[in-house]
Amino acid sequence: MAASKVKFTRPDAFKGEHKLLRTWLFRMNEYTELCGITIPTEKVKLAVLGLEGAALTWWESVQTEPWAVLGALDWLEFSTRIREAFRDDNHNTRKLTAF
Repeated sequence: MAASKVKFTRPDAFKGEHKLLRTWLFRMNEYTELCGITIPTEKVKLAVLGLEGAALTWWESVQTEPWAVLGALDWLEFSTRIREAFRDDNHNTRKLTAF
């Protein structure tokens, strides 16, 4: 019996909408693992191909930082930084003051 090749659908592009970021990060992490990419810096390289609009502009600005030029950004650092960049300050404030 011949082995079948399974194709995985790449997650939609992330354009900077904070409401979609958590889901995008989860899906991109799963996608990279399904593709056999386990090296954290390689996961980042694949993920940035899925950035558009404001998110891509953010990434281009990150690239000017010395550690980014060296390719030292791993998946954990990338996901932390992108969450910081696209957090919803109004939503966070409402959550904190809701009590």
